[in-house]
Amino acid sequence: MGLQLVEEDDALSRARLENKTLYAVIKTVSSSLDLDRVLHGIVDITTDATACHACFIYFAEGERLVLRAASPRYARFVGELSLGVDEGLAGWVARNKTPEFIRENAMTDPRMKFIPELEEEDFQSMVAVPILAKGGDVIGVVVLHTEAPHEFDSDVLNFLVHTASLVAGAIENAQLYEETRTRVQALTTLTQLSQALAGVSLQEDLYDAVTRGARELLGADACQIYRLDTDTDELALAGSDPEDTQGPSPRPGGAALVLDILRRAGGHTRSVQRGAARSLWPDVDDDALLVAPLVAGDEQLGLLCCLAAGREFSEEDAELLRAVANQTAVGLKKAELIEGVVYMPSPVRIDLHGQPQSAVNWWLVAYRI
Repeated sequence: MGLQLVEEDDALSRARLENKTLYAVIKTVSSSLDLDRVLHGIVDITTDATACHACFIYFAEGERLVLRAASPRYARFVGELSLGVDEGLAGWVARNKTPEFIRENAMTDPRMKFIPELEEEDFQSMVAVPILAKGGDVIGVVVLHTEAPHEFDSDVLNFLVHTASLVAGAIENAQLYEETRTRVQALTTLTQLSQALAGVSLQEDLYDAVTRGARELLGADACQIYRLDTDTDELALAGSDPEDTQGPSPRPGGAALVLDILRRAGGHTRSVQRGAARSLWPDVDDDALLVAPLVAGDEQLGLLCCLAAGREFSEEDAELLRAVANQTAVGLKKAELIEGVVYMPSPVRIDLHGQPQSAVNWWLVAYRI
């Protein structure tokens, strides 16, 4: 009877400790939208709660697991070290979406990958738990090491699974916050760009303002604007930012057809845009190109193009570029009208004071330009 009471007391104490620790994790996760701060707190809590000597949190980025948080001793390697999803126990856990541990002699396990920077030769035991998003996708892995052989019982594994679930929520919340913040910033920049374009009255100035503004808005390496030559059915470079950008030349011929396809599709899908980019620039990675037609009514004016090597543009990026392209098309027609009036031969008119005045000056005064 006495032994049973002791065991029940031990179980109750463990449950209380686990609840207290989980509460600390929840408090840490909900305390800030600063993901780095949250992750560092999780590292400290899990290390203490499991009596481990080191904790590492990896994020899944494409086909790699990138170190995003680590115990203070290894914090200098955050952002520098990464594993393939087919490497190490962390990779195995990421692929199989299930927790796993090695009780002793970790480096003899065939699933292990030795990382000298993490001094893994000093560790005997290891446990890894996947961080799963709501949809079941792996977005990271939590890994803990001990210097002596260690048995990770079901209580510890359950605690780590719960912790990983809370970390997943923190990651998704932080990503949502960052996406919202980025979108608000982009819309603010778009509004400022639209206001700037509205004040431009010459085509050359418009080319400079558009390419510079679109490049900044989308964080692209370069932005170029092409005008359609209806006689040759080719696109001619009209402006670029940076000015010395040596971008690829579009394939001769067929430009009007491609622009018409983009116009009719409304550019609402990246697949349509990729197809257009592939038609005009067959030798360039279409994921790195973002294009939008310049259309005024039914008139094809040209194409706005952004390039970012090593990056894939999103649907949101495409939406922003379409908005810039629409503003640009309006600006181009306005500039053509102004330039046509300014440079056309005009008869002399007589102003209200009986003084001769050219039609150009009269038009500028009348419209306060």
